Amino acid sequence: MEAGDVCEASRMPVASSLYHEVARLYACGLTINQIAERVGKSPQTVRNALKTDAAREKIDYIDQCRDGYALRVQKRICDLTEKSLGVYESVLSGVDADGNELKVSLRDKLRVADTVVLELSGFQASKKTELKSSGLVVISEIEEFRRRADEESKRRGHDVIDVEPEEDGGGGEHGVILG
Repeated sequence: MEAGDVCEASRMPVASSLYHEVARLYACGLTINQIAERVGKSPQTVRNALKTDAAREKIDYIDQCRDGYALRVQKRICDLTEKSLGVYESVLSGVDADGNELKVSLRDKLRVADTVVLELSGFQASKKTELKSSGLVVISEIEEFRRRADEESKRRGHDVIDVEPEEDGGGGEHGVILG
């Protein structure tokens, strides 16, 4: 079987539906006791069913299908990662792949650099926040978010980089509408 083949477990002949179900559940990662409970048989019956050639063939077939799928997904992730890194490189250098100059602000370059350094390296601080207001965030809440983020970053041993907000936030002194 090739990695690109479509996996249809129903194509694989199995001596009985019990062996088929036991093999399928085992390939899905269930324990012998969990399988026994599901199919209404004793754990020893499940063990015996798993020892049959039919069940072993079924499990091998399912494993090959899963491995083929995993390889296809892995290749796609690698391809997308390569393209994404090219985009990041273009933004940071200000030049696209064809040598054309890009008009990229320093703020956008900083965001891209943060993404590459923090998120892709796995060092991104938690982004989960809890709003106490109903869509309107006031300056004091933003300052509290920032304080909590700084504390979490320090707790994890990361340097805190202080960047002053730009004046284009639209909220002025009163707040920012989150939508």
